[in-house]
This record gives sequence, structure tokens and C-alpha cells, in this order.
Amino acid sequence: MIKIMPEPLFIECYQKIANNELHLRSELIKSIPAVFDEKYSEKKLWKLHEYYMEVYREYKQKIYMNGNKAEKKTEKSLLDLKILIAERIIENCHLCHHRCGVNRNWARRSFAE
Repeated sequence: MIKIMPEPLFIECYQKIANNELHLRSELIKSIPAVFDEKYSEKKLWKLHEYYMEVYREYKQKIYMNGNKAEKKTEKSLLDLKILIAERIIENCHLCHHRCGVNRNWARRSFAE
């Protein structure tokens, strides 16, 4: 079970990040190994994302509470998984309630007519 940091510790963590005494969260996300295939469905990618985010939360807590160093980036990471999910959303847009399915890599700003 994940414990929420008490507010003074939460603020202290951000001060340490600002002073380069703790890792940025993006660095931690890069260091979480993730096993996935680019051919997986978006639904499967989201399930994996949910799992790896739980791994990330536990890892972050360990790093921030104990002052451990983050590991080096792996071949495929949680960040790579997040990027792939974002690309899928952009290719078949469903960010707003219109759920138009437009490929935002090529489309203009308006939703599909």
C-alpha cells in the first residue's frame, strides 16, 4: 500500500529537487523498465501503464524517503510507454467529448465534421 507523504515532507522533497539533491520525477520514470510491444492495443497499453505506475509510485517513495539513487535508463521505460500511448491518442483523437478519431498528426485544430 502506498503511503501519502505528510505535507512538510512533500515540500521538503520539492526543495531538494530544486537544489538537485533529489531526482526529477521524469528521471525516475525513465529508469522504470517496461516490457511492452508497440503492436499492443491501446487498451492493453493502458493496463500496462496502470501496473508500471504502481511500480513507479513504490520506487519513487523508496528513492525519496531513503535518499537512494535512481538507476540508469533502460532499453524500454515507463516514459517510452507513456509516449506510445500519447502517440496513439494523437493518431486517433479522443481527447475531448467529440471523440472524432481524427489523426492529429495531420488534422487542423477543429474536430471532424
